[in-house]
Amino acid sequence: ALAKFLARSGAFAPREIWHSPLVRARETAEWLVRGLKVETPCRAVPGLEPEHAPQIAERKLATVTHDLALVGHEPQLSALASLLVCGDAERPAFVMKKCTALALQREGSHWLVRWQIARELFE
Repeated sequence: ALAKFLARSGAFAPREIWHSPLVRARETAEWLVRGLKVETPCRAVPGLEPEHAPQIAERKLATVTHDLALVGHEPQLSALASLLVCGDAERPAFVMKKCTALALQREGSHWLVRWQIARELFE
């Protein structure tokens, strides 16, 4: 349902999808690609597992210059979003429940929130 909603909106077009090496994240990334009806490559990226510090993913994102989607786990994704936008992973500013999408945009050295969609909005 989320993939169909995102496809209709036209607001979601990553050139690549990074997912945690865990099976559930890989499956979710693949479902997302199928639901969007795109051929976006998916890649397992160590550091997106739930037990890893969000600073690991933050460092990897610093080298990316194209639109990218991340598929991961809680509490790591909420901590990563909080770190990127607010500079503090310990004080969560976001809650990434299942079937939630959050779009961030890098502006220089800062990250801005473009939009966030929760399951309640598309089901």
